[in-house]
Amino acid sequence: MKLSLHLFRPEVQGIDGLIKEKYVVNQDEYRRLNPTAELGFPCEAFLLHSQAKTPKWVEFIHPFFAVEDIDIQNKFNSFVLLFQVGERCFAATFGYGYSAIDESKTEPNFGLKVVLNSVDEKGLRFLETRNIDLVTKQQSTNLNIGSPIAEFDINERLDWVKKMSGKAIFDFTKNMTGADGLSFNVDCRLTDLPRICAQVLERFSSDDYKQRYPFIDYITPLSSVAPLVVQLDSELFEKIRQRDMTRIAIALPDIPDWETLDYFEVQGPRRVSMRAEDVTLEAIYEFLDILRDEPDDYDKIKIIGIKTDDSAATRKRSLLDFLVAEILIDGEPYVYSLKQWFKADRDYVEAVRREIAVITDVTGVLNMPPMNLGEREDDYNRRTANARNWLLLDKALFRLDRHDKIEICDLLSENHQFVCVKKMTSSATLSHLFAQGSVSANLLKELPEYRRTIEENASIMWPGFVVHDDDVVFVFAIPTRKPGSLHDSMFFFSQINLLEHVKTIRRAGFRANLCKIDIA
Repeated sequence: MKLSLHLFRPEVQGIDGLIKEKYVVNQDEYRRLNPTAELGFPCEAFLLHSQAKTPKWVEFIHPFFAVEDIDIQNKFNSFVLLFQVGERCFAATFGYGYSAIDESKTEPNFGLKVVLNSVDEKGLRFLETRNIDLVTKQQSTNLNIGSPIAEFDINERLDWVKKMSGKAIFDFTKNMTGADGLSFNVDCRLTDLPRICAQVLERFSSDDYKQRYPFIDYITPLSSVAPLVVQLDSELFEKIRQRDMTRIAIALPDIPDWETLDYFEVQGPRRVSMRAEDVTLEAIYEFLDILRDEPDDYDKIKIIGIKTDDSAATRKRSLLDFLVAEILIDGEPYVYSLKQWFKADRDYVEAVRREIAVITDVTGVLNMPPMNLGEREDDYNRRTANARNWLLLDKALFRLDRHDKIEICDLLSENHQFVCVKKMTSSATLSHLFAQGSVSANLLKELPEYRRTIEENASIMWPGFVVHDDDVVFVFAIPTRKPGSLHDSMFFFSQINLLEHVKTIRRAGFRANLCKIDIA
């Protein structure tokens, strides 16, 4: 039997009120079951017995195929068991029962910490990660044999480990999977739960994982009841009301099966809905503009993925589950992701800033001309190329294969400066900028054809031009109106991203510099 456990916060006293109210006031929702035997510990059970539902796609095929005599109905049941072990309260869920418990009262990362403290270091089988940045990358990696975490190729600076599974040390199960909840197969009776949960709780309370996985705490979630969360929420919601596009983005909270996904449906109050091919910030703002009155609680906006057969391809989630944002308070970066605020560890922040300070800033050396307010980057690049007698490579793409086309850089100087230009409008644009430099550096190192293309283009302007590796430097030139140096004004999570790409460029044998471009 697959058992899924959730642990409630220490301040939760007793098992009353742990099911969301909307699920218990309606007779068609979860029903409380009457006990038939004494368990010896506080326990309540809730069952959702779903009515059968005919899928919408039946109407589509019915005129052309005989389906009248076939029972085509979707059915599912869900179950929630609330119980108390000592002073802590738990929920055991089956089916979609986890969606009925009040997650604001549960311990975040409960299952993950149990797994981190309980699985064999060399017995990890599955890892799901998400980078905490405005350009969000999610990936799930499953290995066929137990392996150490190094085999999963995660970015310890930027990746938040969301879910992990591996070989367990417990006597009641062989493998465990942990995220906020904890899942494992077990052969037991209901009366065995207190013994199992006592062992699990002991592992949750341990700090053993810090020795093996210190990066887990580089980025940590804030408690939902922390006073600072109110201020952070207020600033985030004001961004949405102002339709702000800076330091805010949309990221899917779950990775859907793209082969079966047909579209997303955005749902609001009074049954207002909108179909969207993809969930983007522009689409969300468009939907909010459609609403007559914008809700004071964006949790009321729901988003669900729909399959081609009209069934759910994803869980129905709140807009807040999709939002990713970065807010600065007193110079400290906080990131909103998966309906939760994260703070970077102070020592970690200082270590990143020290590494950033080492990257050479050539602003005073290159003395790039200012960009005019509102000027397009391609116009600026063309103007600068003419003024400096540099080679304009903006939009001059190298075709790697039938599908991939690579932009070498925006500007190339006779002194082997590969200048990449991008405005500091968001972490998203900067991520593209940094990737442009590191991808180009790798190709320059590994692909002779790429090098020849650069030399042929440059020789038109400077006859006999040859790329000398020792002279090559990739310059990230960033136009911004922010005061101070780029070291200080860049978004924190862009700084982490920059370090990773600079490391790639250096590994290829080249140098990387920063250059600030003033906006007039």
